Amino acid sequence: MGARETWRLVQHALKNPGEDVDLLAGEKLAVVPEVNDQGSFEFGNATKDMDVKVFLGGAGAYVLFDSGSTTLTLSGVNLVAPDVAISGTSTIAGTVTNSAATTLTGTIKASTDGWIGQKVVTEATAARTVDATDFDALILLTGGAGITTVTLPAAAAGNLGAKVTVVSQSNHAHVVALTNGIIAPNTVTSDSITAADVDKTGQVATLVSNGAKWVVVALTGSWTTAA
Repeated sequence: MGARETWRLVQHALKNPGEDVDLLAGEKLAVVPEVNDQGSFEFGNATKDMDVKVFLGGAGAYVLFDSGSTTLTLSGVNLVAPDVAISGTSTIAGTVTNSAATTLTGTIKASTDGWIGQKVVTEATAARTVDATDFDALILLTGGAGITTVTLPAAAAGNLGAKVTVVSQSNHAHVVALTNGIIAPNTVTSDSITAADVDKTGQVATLVSNGAKWVVVALTGSWTTAA
């Protein structure tokens, strides 16, 4: 089928609801400008717009540009963006919603003049067990139920480089614990660190996984260790 015939069929299908354009095996529909980097391929005109849906191998695998809700939906589709450099400023003004787990592989980091916002978790119960959702978080220990014990997961290759920061917001001897799993000043086999200032409010401890243990790398105030 020639290019002109293909375009004639496309125009016919657009004007007649229910009509399809079938490409034979090996055929392709190519849009090539006469001059490189000239012209554009547009759907709608900002006054009269429409949804655009591209299927990728099955009814549940598609990319949908929804005009009515101004959203881009990836359903059953992997988003691959190798070596993407953002030289300007990216702003997300709306809401990003995950309906399922999102896995990011590779290295994600801020540029020399960039910043990645830190998660904040407010903790008011007597105990908290850290999981991956708390990594790189600032855990605020409010002392609402007295002393709070924060239990770390075992350090492993899968959480290498993850960090957890705890901040005491009350005058309580809050504890960060993991049996034989913490490297603190003067010990490589600590079971825990405990806030120990006379007034413990404002004490801060940051712990980073080295793949085998959690290393105390930043302290404000006095923290004692227990083997």
